[in-house]
Amino acid sequence: MKNQQAPAGEVPAAQDQLAANGGQGAPSQSAWGDLLSGANAMRALVLAGGVVLHAVNVYIATTILPTVVQDIGGLDLYAWNTTLFVVASILGSALSPKLLTMTGPKGSYGLAAVTFAVGAVICAGSTSVELVHNVLGLALAFVLGAALIAVEKRSPSRLLPSGTFQFRSEIAGLYALMSLLVLTVTSGEVFAPLFLQVLHQQSPLVAGYLAALMGAGWTVGAVISSGLSGRAIERAILVGPVCGLLGMLGLAFLVPETSTGLFLDLVLICLALALIGLGVGLAWPHLLIRVLKAASAQEQELAGASITTIQLFATASGAALAGMVANAGGLIDPGGVAGTRQAAYYLFGVFAVAPLFGIIVARNCKAKKQSD
Repeated sequence: MKNQQAPAGEVPAAQDQLAANGGQGAPSQSAWGDLLSGANAMRALVLAGGVVLHAVNVYIATTILPTVVQDIGGLDLYAWNTTLFVVASILGSALSPKLLTMTGPKGSYGLAAVTFAVGAVICAGSTSVELVHNVLGLALAFVLGAALIAVEKRSPSRLLPSGTFQFRSEIAGLYALMSLLVLTVTSGEVFAPLFLQVLHQQSPLVAGYLAALMGAGWTVGAVISSGLSGRAIERAILVGPVCGLLGMLGLAFLVPETSTGLFLDLVLICLALALIGLGVGLAWPHLLIRVLKAASAQEQELAGASITTIQLFATASGAALAGMVANAGGLIDPGGVAGTRQAAYYLFGVFAVAPLFGIIVARNCKAKKQSD
């Protein structure tokens, strides 16, 4: 459920198609089959493979983490796993254009594979969560922060389009709404497997699949929303955070209540998880198009690339914030089942604010669109 946008190099062509079609979406003669036929088939396969690898890594990590922390400790650093993973993803995406220029596609993929293998070996041999995470966290935070400051202040190249940090600009509102939707999803992605295992007697495998219902809902919502046009698009963008709010409130009331993990005990939790993903899927494709249309013609490629940057930053921030809220809510002290119940209640209750603000931002975005 990550990074669902066109490659940056294809953004101008996509924008031309949108303009030719009156800004209502893809040309009418295009079909899903075109994506998987001819030369597009291999490109789609490579792109999908990269997205799958990223998503599988996230879900594998969150699924097995509850068991890992039982073996080697570090429950207070639980959310750092996702945070560091995403921070490293941001750093990698910032470095990838330069790496492609220096080594070409094959060399870049080879270096990425070696880096991935080294990280896997380190994880397999880890015996102390605290040592690994504190060292990597400090190093990555320093390097990433220094790199971003250097790029923005000393380089003619920009990471984000003009108007991103202007509060009343259209593109700032779109980025804010995207970030709020991602924050809503991240809290569930990181901690849902832990809560399901501790409070609802689920195995790591089943808990991972249940948490992935948000991803399934995202996909279903995107498919449903792909054929919308006109005012239906505005309604889909507004419905997105509404679904997120309802789902988060449902999780805040349902997850803290312990159960034996039978089907009837979990069905409402599953619906709430899927509802959150469905809301994001309904709004996300149209937010991407709106970002491209809000950017100037000279910044189309930058706008396309910035979508991934915004999404990853929101994910990293959301994971770190989720860890802080869960720890403050009792995950560590008093800990155990009682502490986990408290943590679940506070986590989903606090993060329900994200889609609530998302509704306000979506309404403002709609008003700005109508005034243009």
